[in-house]
Amino acid sequence: MTTFRFPKRRPGRPSREDAAEYDAAVEHLVAAILEMRSSVDFDVSARGWGYLLEGDNIIDKGDLDAAEAAINDCRKDGRLPFDICAVDQSRAFECVEEIDYGTYQDHAARIAQQALEAHSYYHPYSFWWFQPKYYLQSVVEKIDLKSLFNPVSAKYHLPIANGKGWSDMNMRAAMMRRFQKANENGKTGVLLYCGDFDVVGLQIPEHLRDNMRDLSKAIGWDPGGEPGAKDEGLLPNGQPKLIIDRFGLIYDFIEANGLTWIDNLITGSGRDLADPRNPDHWKAPVQAYIKKYGVRKVEANALVKRPEEGRALYEQAILKYVDEEAIEHFRECTEMQRRKVENLVRKLMSEVKWEADEE
Repeated sequence: MTTFRFPKRRPGRPSREDAAEYDAAVEHLVAAILEMRSSVDFDVSARGWGYLLEGDNIIDKGDLDAAEAAINDCRKDGRLPFDICAVDQSRAFECVEEIDYGTYQDHAARIAQQALEAHSYYHPYSFWWFQPKYYLQSVVEKIDLKSLFNPVSAKYHLPIANGKGWSDMNMRAAMMRRFQKANENGKTGVLLYCGDFDVVGLQIPEHLRDNMRDLSKAIGWDPGGEPGAKDEGLLPNGQPKLIIDRFGLIYDFIEANGLTWIDNLITGSGRDLADPRNPDHWKAPVQAYIKKYGVRKVEANALVKRPEEGRALYEQAILKYVDEEAIEHFRECTEMQRRKVENLVRKLMSEVKWEADEE
């Protein structure tokens, strides 16, 4: 498929020709999404699909907003499956009734099979008990990154959350309590962060620490300052209490992987930092950013264009802190305990006298 300019809807009633041109473009977009759907192994938002389309040269980067709107329209009218976009779990229903279909014999057989396989879900040890120096958690700025990084987080038993602007107090409190427990065990907390490459995104590490400090009285734990700062706050073993590592997006990765630059500095609140009439435009960080990178930015969603490279970037950030020999020790100890569970379950099941229900 070749790149085309996505037609913009003009104000007012469209002409027959304009409507036909727009509908043809939408059908082209729908066909492309359905074709690439089978090769995408993570949940993607409407914005993320736009980046995938742009990455395959199906649309131009200037069409991202129009494509996102069209994708949501197609979900509404049935031209795209409604569930083709990632679900915001924070807004999902809970306590929805679930029904077990099939016969009671089928259900009993499933239970028996699950019992024989359940040992593989036995977790007698924490992955982090075996790590000597650090305890890691991660926060990402967009739901697409959480979906993309989830397999890597699961591999290393690393909690991951979508910060969405870092406003949720409960998320911060839960994360702080885990860091507090790690500190009590003599380990430095490490918060890995991946977000937009723009003026605000580059300043996020400062805000993350300050926002945790806002809850320090309520939680009974303070993150301390940056390593090397006067107020850093050290553990008894001399290690810092918390390291914040913004591993992405970074300029070299953006350039090396051809991620999409958006030619504006409009913030999430709709304010344009490139506009001299905006008071923030004249602040030192904004001026320094414009001088170095120009009036452009890269949204974190752009990583969906390079899923393998994005996951590798995340894993490299993790491997800076984890001890790989300790990982193998954890796996060996866990597997030993699981085998014990499996053997005992089989022994107990062999001793049960089963009676068939003739009903």
